[in-house]
Amino acid sequence: MTNSIGPSHRSIFARLSPASIRAWSTSLTGTRLLGAVALLLSMMLAASMGEIINRDGIIYVRSAQAFLDDGLSAAMEVYNWPAYSILIALLSGMSGLSLEAAAHLVNAGLMVLLLDSFIRLCRQLDPVSARPWIAALVFLTFPPLAHSLEIYRDWGYLAFAMFAFTHLLRFWQDDVGQIKDALLWQGGMFAATLFRVEGAALLVLAPLALIFQARPWRARMWRTFLASSWSLPALLLGIALLALGEVQLGKFRDLLVYSNPSTVFGAFNDVAQQFSSALNKYSDDFAPHMLASGIVTVATWMAFKNLGAFIGLITLFGAYQFGLPRQNGHRLIYALIGIVTLIVITFLAARLIIVGRYALLASCLLMTITVWVSTRLFEASKRNRRGYRWAWLVVFTGLVIGALVNIGARPDYKAYIRDAGQWIKHSVPADTLVITNDFIIDYYAERPHGPKLDRLDKVRDHLAATSPPYYVVLRIKDHDMDEARALFATDPAKEFRSSRAPEGILIFHVETP
Repeated sequence: MTNSIGPSHRSIFARLSPASIRAWSTSLTGTRLLGAVALLLSMMLAASMGEIINRDGIIYVRSAQAFLDDGLSAAMEVYNWPAYSILIALLSGMSGLSLEAAAHLVNAGLMVLLLDSFIRLCRQLDPVSARPWIAALVFLTFPPLAHSLEIYRDWGYLAFAMFAFTHLLRFWQDDVGQIKDALLWQGGMFAATLFRVEGAALLVLAPLALIFQARPWRARMWRTFLASSWSLPALLLGIALLALGEVQLGKFRDLLVYSNPSTVFGAFNDVAQQFSSALNKYSDDFAPHMLASGIVTVATWMAFKNLGAFIGLITLFGAYQFGLPRQNGHRLIYALIGIVTLIVITFLAARLIIVGRYALLASCLLMTITVWVSTRLFEASKRNRRGYRWAWLVVFTGLVIGALVNIGARPDYKAYIRDAGQWIKHSVPADTLVITNDFIIDYYAERPHGPKLDRLDKVRDHLAATSPPYYVVLRIKDHDMDEARALFATDPAKEFRSSRAPEGILIFHVETP
């Protein structure tokens, strides 16, 4: 019997052998593609569970709607740094998707760019012994990915900043310094600035690291100039126009606040004075120092906390075993971590708003160290060093489990909030007053936001000043349920709960005083 498989078919099957598939999947190209597929699959699974919109997302979606209805000025009235909302609006207008669905699609593109930039940055840092699949695995274990469907402009800031850092690193490492990389660094960072104004500070400060490279003085100055050749003049022009009142640039005004030491220290001293009132007369002189050390500690802690316990432990264990990386490229990473942390500290000192995602960029840079130490651990395990083989097995297993947790669908226990809003939308006449204490309920009910009723005493006072008939929709913690019910003479008309949430939603129909 003759062999029915010809030589050409055999060569195709040879190329598709397990060894070739494994080689491709662990290559830079294969890792980038498979990582993007895994990330998109994660977002699709989360979306299929019906995840509800986050509070900030409501603002961005309403700003996008304002842009579609009445243009840029209307969008800026809702939110005064509207590039993210405009991107959502444009995609919705072109695709016919709802604004919320368009926002998720924008996020998907930004998350893929963020993952891809992270993998490329790690490869650029360690081109000889890099394992791109380790970078992808570490990134997919990053706990904030569980919130990838939440509508935040931070995703755009992170994605374009990491893209920009990749090209700044290439520029840093190249003996000549390619103009292409200088332009892509500035273009990426300018795009990041459209999402968060802190990007402008990085555009100014990051190129200064080039001055401290071990190169002839003239080369340092020339390279610093190239890395700021068009972005710095553009920023200076924008600040000048803003100062003269010629243009209104929303949050770009914050740059004047952050770049003015007297304003930052003035806000800091005001808080320090309040803090000193809680101390005795022997300690109140130390209030500014205690507050400053607390801000620095909090900024640093936020960057590490974002990593999660497992990635943090890998980083600390690897740094203890192998030391911190000392290659030329990592010097730039350390400089960028310092600059990003300084920006966060300045923001905290001026505003004292503590939200973990403000330190996400520093966390992404710290993860490049995680990738480096993980790669060293993998290499040590391949050399049959018994202790390291067991350590790598634990690390690898933990990373795989963490990635699967992020990729796997997570039941959305907050779906009852959407259900309550949609019940109001379909069951309550549009001309009937509805009072709520939650903006997300308003969003799904397609009702305008009312007053901020974040405490039951505010609800009580507002009801006393409001004439029936009306509906009251309260999102209440379990321990406050009895107090909330006591505000009304009748039982709730409807209740919404989840077995996984320590809260519920009560809907009352008040017809008479």
